[in-house]
Amino acid sequence: MTALSLRTGFRAGAPPGARILAATGLVAFLLFNYGLVATARLHATIARALLRAPEDPLREASERLHRPGPLDPSNPNIRAGLADRPPVRVQLTAGWPSP
Repeated sequence: MTALSLRTGFRAGAPPGARILAATGLVAFLLFNYGLVATARLHATIARALLRAPEDPLREASERLHRPGPLDPSNPNIRAGLADRPPVRVQLTAGWPSP
């Protein structure tokens, strides 16, 4: 053995010890795989949550405006929005007002 070689790994001197060591290694391998898959799924969930397109806060209004037909005044949401505003009065003139 040279001075640069390192002793690594496990040694089993007899067949029963080798079987126990193999079974322990198999269980450790399977547990590591479950941990690795759980970490990958968590990473994918976080990446999807951070990189998805943001929700449009005006989506409902945009859909309503793009639908054909007039706005429905019987809708309670529309009536509630109009009830708290004073009526708009418009005076039509044929030009500049005279002095």
